[in-house]
Amino acid sequence: VPMRSYGDKPESFLKMVPSGLLPALLVETSDGRKQTITESQVIMELLDQWHPVEDGYRQMMPSENDAAGKKRYQQLANLERELFSWWCTLIFRPEGPGFSSGGMIGKLMGSKNNDSMSGAMKGFLDCLSKVDDALASTSGPWFFDYADHPT
Repeated sequence: VPMRSYGDKPESFLKMVPSGLLPALLVETSDGRKQTITESQVIMELLDQWHPVEDGYRQMMPSENDAAGKKRYQQLANLERELFSWWCTLIFRPEGPGFSSGGMIGKLMGSKNNDSMSGAMKGFLDCLSKVDDALASTSGPWFFDYADHPT
């Protein structure tokens, strides 16, 4: 299902999730009702509950008793929201000249004179630097040291 900004969502999806939010998970409750969940953290928590490490699945969220991991998760979730916000600002509310004049390409590729770079591009690049710092703070290629897989 594409993000709304990248195309129309199928009618079948919009019947399930009228807001069109992603991600979305349709679950059946213990009393047989169907419920749609659109919060990433809740979806990951449910998947960890339903598919525990003890059964051979990979952990998505920090353990319940891992206060430092939960704090890091919250910081990373906030960083992801900030990055997505800057991405949307850059792509869907661009400042300055468009692609036809070569201005946007110059902004995307960078230039020796960063004064010509838009505020949106500067914000996006600053946020990417924060993401890079978060990745560099771990011993491996993932955001959490306990994982040998994406989390």
